[in-house]
Amino acid sequence: MKVICRKKYLSEEQNTILGYTKDNRTSFELTVGEEYTVLGISFQTMSPLNKGTILLLRDDIGRCAFIPVCLVDVSNAIPSIYWRAKKKDDFSLSFWPEEFFAEYFHDDLSDGIPEIKEVFDRVCQTMEREGGV
Repeated sequence: MKVICRKKYLSEEQNTILGYTKDNRTSFELTVGEEYTVLGISFQTMSPLNKGTILLLRDDIGRCAFIPVCLVDVSNAIPSIYWRAKKKDDFSLSFWPEEFFAEYFHDDLSDGIPEIKEVFDRVCQTMEREGGV
């Protein structure tokens, strides 16, 4: 699945609906008009932050970024064959590559743990080469 970035800033209304405040990040390291591979999708209705439909993308500085769907348009609707569904609680469901469900994966990736960064890079390469995506 691929998306095209349509904007990199949330409106005030979107900030409120999605649970962001002026102290939280409301711009994203994306380039308007660029196409991105969707690494995963999360549906989170009760989360205090990142509510709604959130896409996982590799952003312009190489991070695994959680991006609100309101910032993009779908350019290729074929879902990844590597996604696995996992229910987090009664109000959250994620479709991610299996590797992303490892305990502390996203924390370790943010902390720059080399082994986790290698896993992330490998997953990104695999999904970018995936047929139909």
